[in-house]
Amino acid sequence: MDVPSRPAVVLTRSLEDNQRLAHALRARGVCVHELPCLHIRYLQPVAPKPAQVAVFSSRHGVRGWLRSRLQLPEPCARAAVGPTTAAELAAAGLPARWVADPPEGNVLAQLLCRHLPAAARVLLVRGNLRAGKLEPILRTAGFELDSVQVYSNEEVDLPPTPPFPVAMVFCASPSAAHRLLAAHPWLQGAPFACIGGTTAHALQDLGIDAPVQMGKEFDNWLETLARAACSAENQSHT
Repeated sequence: MDVPSRPAVVLTRSLEDNQRLAHALRARGVCVHELPCLHIRYLQPVAPKPAQVAVFSSRHGVRGWLRSRLQLPEPCARAAVGPTTAAELAAAGLPARWVADPPEGNVLAQLLCRHLPAAARVLLVRGNLRAGKLEPILRTAGFELDSVQVYSNEEVDLPPTPPFPVAMVFCASPSAAHRLLAAHPWLQGAPFACIGGTTAHALQDLGIDAPVQMGKEFDNWLETLARAACSAENQSHT
């Protein structure tokens, strides 16, 4: 595998998800190196039981639900972990009543605890991996939880890559962080950026010091990563 000779921004999402950001960074002259750390396989679940609210924790959950062609049991409100997931729901004509901002499971769990009646049934539309505190908080609060798995976040082949100069690594999920560092432990000393607190905590547990939380806005991602690349380029010339 060819590796960059200049300080690179490393993108770890799927090639499809990386496309817009990679194009915008390259348009600014940033060296981009893609190491996709996940493969999404969509599933066909069985129809869920009736529930008061359906919780979508990711864009992949929304897409998996739409692909399944199942109908949400009525009456069933919708909740989303973050504005990005909420936007995916809205684009499908399924606006969310409750949205966690910042996009963290514990934030949405606390929001639902304030608005739902005791012992309400909550449908979790999810993948095969669990992360964050959403489920434990809801279960402790006494809600009845029912899960429907609409996708599988699967391992990918990450062949060993020799070290190269890194400006910043963008990691968008805990699973990507674990897979990336397991395959490329030499990246342990690189600066990392992520979207929210759940991935930041996962990175810190893996020994990454002070990952930058960029938030949900694409423009923030672009500016943060481009600035890191510019700084690394300048340092490489001194």
